Amino acid sequence: MALSEAPAAECNPPEQNDIMESKPFLPRFDTDIFISYTHIDNQAFGEDQSQWVSDLHGRLKVRLDQLVGGSVSIWRDAKLTGNDSFADVLCDKLERVGLLVSIVSPRYLQSDWCVRELERFLDAAKRNRGLHVGNRARLFKVVKTPVPVPAQPGEMQRLLGYDFFHELQSGKVREFHLDPSPEARRAYWARLDDLAQDIQTLLLDLRNDEASRPPTEPAFSRETVYLAETSSDMRALRDCLRRDLLDRGFRVLPEAPLPLDGDELRTAVGADLAAAVVSIHPIGTRYGAVPEGEERSLPHLQFDLALERAQAGQLRTLAWIPAQTDAAESRQSELIASIERTQAPARALEVMRVPMESLKTYILEQLETRPPAVEATAAAGAGRRVYLICDRDDVAAVEPLRAYLEQQGNAVTLPFFDGTETEIREDHQDSLVLCDAVLIYYGSGREFWLRTKLRDLLKAPGWGRSQAFQAKAVYVAPPHSPEKQVYRTSEALLIHGAESFTPASLRPFLDLLAAAPGGM
Repeated sequence: MALSEAPAAECNPPEQNDIMESKPFLPRFDTDIFISYTHIDNQAFGEDQSQWVSDLHGRLKVRLDQLVGGSVSIWRDAKLTGNDSFADVLCDKLERVGLLVSIVSPRYLQSDWCVRELERFLDAAKRNRGLHVGNRARLFKVVKTPVPVPAQPGEMQRLLGYDFFHELQSGKVREFHLDPSPEARRAYWARLDDLAQDIQTLLLDLRNDEASRPPTEPAFSRETVYLAETSSDMRALRDCLRRDLLDRGFRVLPEAPLPLDGDELRTAVGADLAAAVVSIHPIGTRYGAVPEGEERSLPHLQFDLALERAQAGQLRTLAWIPAQTDAAESRQSELIASIERTQAPARALEVMRVPMESLKTYILEQLETRPPAVEATAAAGAGRRVYLICDRDDVAAVEPLRAYLEQQGNAVTLPFFDGTETEIREDHQDSLVLCDAVLIYYGSGREFWLRTKLRDLLKAPGWGRSQAFQAKAVYVAPPHSPEKQVYRTSEALLIHGAESFTPASLRPFLDLLAAAPGGM
């Protein structure tokens, strides 16, 4: 496939330009984007002897310049070798880089040099403005050649990434640039544009953030949609639908790779489903991968978890089976038959056998007719400032609580994790002084952690708080334990949450807020 049809000057920047780029788009950084890669992945290969990283570099710059209407600086190490001083050159450069794009491959994970680049950037990012901007990381994972997620560095494992390959019917994996088919060519350019547009969004957020602090609210104007991960034969169609939803301002979950362990997977999917108003499940010809400790495939398990919520009236679920779909495996035939004969309350479950365009039209019509979440809940009351305290490991798990509290018209603040120890402590104290109510999420944190947070409520007057809290509560969440079952406190309302979040569990907390002066 001849992917390198753009002019050579655009696709293959001169080597000196790899080091010296134009004035950065981000005023606080010397370089907007650093591309980290192993040089073997840029060696000339194929009929046209193209250089994969150089091509991506050139095309990405052209597209970003078009999207931002200016010039974006992209730098990569085209000359440095093991004889150069890493500390004097790369470390200094990475201290002043806005975003890192890592070209992931088997060799990348084996390269001490690349790992050092990644670690240096992460360290610098956490000290300089934080690693995350809202719900987006300043690290972008571009997967050239597939590698297992567990083998990737920890921070990368939490990123969805941009795969530049696809799985063939034979089970083999082929990179887009080595596949001569028109479909692979279109997939390459679509994936490149996905990467460019997501980088553009983050660049604009960074540039417009005058306070130099990560915003607490995601930049989505409409509601949340759960778009299920699917089998390889449906991945391109899923990506297309995801782009359309994002373009229209909808938030699309999951935003990170799903765990491979069955128990962890159910927890992660349950949390995402609880934050969504609708779940969409593309069902293809293949059954899909089976997580560890599970008998059902990933698509099958996600559908079953969504169906439980749909039958309880907590979610609207849509299963899409493309027209003329013939299952390639007996298990998939059984799954499709089971889905089509499922009995569920009206509008709780819809099964559609339609072409892709018909599906998109239907979904967007259904979602567009729903008012934005902010407008729908504006009349719920004046709203309060709620400080939702959680452990760093529970940030994803508290998302359903945060989303529901905001749907009730409240402004929700989460703890700040990406600064220095002093910055984190000061932000925590300020939040306790300024908030109207506190909800402590007792999940991964130990009981000692919980006790320190409850003591902080007593210390708040010493930090400047002049009024009593309108509501205080401890939300006891999974993982459940004997200690949690017998835990008692007289300092706050105690709420025992179920395995999956339900809005009813927060009603006692909201009732306290409503009963307070000026309440809802």
